[in-house]
Amino acid sequence: MDSEEVQKDEQNYNPSVEDVEVEDLEKMKGDAIGNTMYSERWVLQILIKFTKLFDTDFDDELEGEFCSLWDMTVEKDVVDFLLKHDILAIMSCALRPLCRKDNPRLTEIIVGIVGNLCCNEPVRTELSQRTDLIFSLIGLLEDSDPQVLTQLIRLFHCCAWDLVSESVTSTSPHWLEGPINSGQLTNLFAFILKSSTNEELICAVLEFLNTMSSLEVNDKDFSQCFCTAEMITGMMDGWHQLFNSWTPEDEFPSKILTKAAAHWTTTLSAFAGHEGGRELMC
Repeated sequence: MDSEEVQKDEQNYNPSVEDVEVEDLEKMKGDAIGNTMYSERWVLQILIKFTKLFDTDFDDELEGEFCSLWDMTVEKDVVDFLLKHDILAIMSCALRPLCRKDNPRLTEIIVGIVGNLCCNEPVRTELSQRTDLIFSLIGLLEDSDPQVLTQLIRLFHCCAWDLVSESVTSTSPHWLEGPINSGQLTNLFAFILKSSTNEELICAVLEFLNTMSSLEVNDKDFSQCFCTAEMITGMMDGWHQLFNSWTPEDEFPSKILTKAAAHWTTTLSAFAGHEGGRELMC
């Protein structure tokens, strides 16, 4: 075979770079979740790993993969895909003590994933029907890890607006009303504000209190549920922790702390809006 024939054969059998790229892109599109470039196959593999936590060591590689999924859950297409594959059932199993093995980082990631998912109303609707997962989440209020509590409070905050949402048609009490009415959240938040040195956790508590102070359902002012002597003491201690070196002549150190100061002020103003609160603050 002469060199000219070899050249022709190469042209006939070797695809061009452009052809290969087009072919690869088509394969990627076929495996992509919605309009994202995330792989369905990869996500399903990660979900399977969540179901095998009981028999798996939580190492750095697994942590990285779980964190990648956590990051991906800000995408609505990914959330829709995960809902189709029973993500809340998987997360409920993963939160069982035998699976998370009292590992704070693993627990933080699982709760963080559920929290991101709960930014979407269909997820919150499904969560309201999953008493097993709700029970596990409320149980984590006893956790002492600040990162776990931060993610848990953010998750609760996502769900709080459903207390007054017109699109939520259930006649039964919202699951979040349980820990609110029992004083469980009030006691926890007061303790955090009085004792925590974690800025992110304190800010998460203040944001939740700010939201709850603006909610009123069937003439029920939720701010009254949180207005206790311990909470007001905690509010003062929390301010001192965040703004110990701040003076009225200074600007706030960051946008996050500016927001926290606004939440703090709004919450105390709500407490002062009813007689019991005013008596406690005098």
